[in-house]
Amino acid sequence: MILQMLLYFSQPRTIVELGSGRSTHYFAEYALKKRAKFLSVEQKKSFFLRNRIGLKLAFLPDNVMSRVPVVGGWYSEKKLQKEMDNRGIDAVEFLLIDGPGGVANLLKLGYHERNVPQCEQFIQRHAPSLRCIVFDDLNRASYRRLYDTTAAAYNMERYMIGPEGPRSIIGFLLPRGSLVATQFQPPFSSLVTRLE
Repeated sequence: MILQMLLYFSQPRTIVELGSGRSTHYFAEYALKKRAKFLSVEQKKSFFLRNRIGLKLAFLPDNVMSRVPVVGGWYSEKKLQKEMDNRGIDAVEFLLIDGPGGVANLLKLGYHERNVPQCEQFIQRHAPSLRCIVFDDLNRASYRRLYDTTAAAYNMERYMIGPEGPRSIIGFLLPRGSLVATQFQPPFSSLVTRLE
């Protein structure tokens, strides 16, 4: 529900999702209805196939997904850029970071880290156009550091879905003072916690 509200309030024309999942369906439906450009990136073949089938079964376009391998702890920059170019995405307005890694890390199927220079450089390249960045797995210390340093570096307001605490998993960043940030007042503020 929060993701759908963020899409509604920010009205992005370009969306990049790093790591596919349930959110892929929300983004694909939004992109279809709003004619937005959307790319969902997944490194694991099984997740990629599962989500493509799910999109087809939901009568949503499955060509929004791309399988991009991980090289040196981050997505192959050449392949990622090629997939963005193929979809006409030069500036990202909405970014969800839930990869690389995720379940693969928990199952020890190959450890990948989001808090790497390549991830920071990707955010830096798109920071001027970003209306929202969603971070998953903030219960991991290194991911939380990336979330906090990104907020500080780009003067963004920090929010957590639900109350802040050691079990907080999903957070998002909005440009300070932006129209999107002003939307998270009551009654929406009961669903999210704004961090100081």
